[in-house]
Amino acid sequence: MTAAHCFGVGTKIYTHAGTPGDYANGLKGNYVGTVTARVQEWDAETIDGANNNADESDTTGWMRLTSFAYSYNGDYVCHDGQRSYFMGHPTPCDIKVTNQDMYCGPSTGCPGLSYTARGVWGDAVNNGWGAAGGDSGATMFAVEPGGVRQARGLLSDGTPGDGTPGVFWTEATDIFNYYGLTLNPQT
Repeated sequence: MTAAHCFGVGTKIYTHAGTPGDYANGLKGNYVGTVTARVQEWDAETIDGANNNADESDTTGWMRLTSFAYSYNGDYVCHDGQRSYFMGHPTPCDIKVTNQDMYCGPSTGCPGLSYTARGVWGDAVNNGWGAAGGDSGATMFAVEPGGVRQARGLLSDGTPGDGTPGVFWTEATDIFNYYGLTLNPQT
């Protein structure tokens, strides 16, 4: 899964090759899969490929996602956005849910979207790092008791500017229900 505004249906997705974090080098890495479907309401698209596991790239390595749930006001979440990582902010956490059910689009707080999606808004607390342009499609997750990771959704948009506190994501539960998917927690 990734954000629907990232690629078009039928696009073959590859990792980047070369220097880590250099997204503009034009080098093609390993094949990940092909975009097979997209839904704008949840700003989500499926990428079908072999051996795609339910995990997130955390500061200390790949961590299994063991479940998924809705995000509610007062919850705290993290994300594994790649651009934030390469800007020196791996696994931003302490993002507090401040609006558990909102519509966000070009005229309603999400200038990076060309359409309106339904999801959740959160703000990084204590002058923390929210997200960066290029983090779209990152896994939003909560760290539950015992350190287990619970999927909460896909990072979609947020307050303009790298590191600004506002983050908008669409909910994993809605996306999984729409596509009829379950997790594949292998690591």
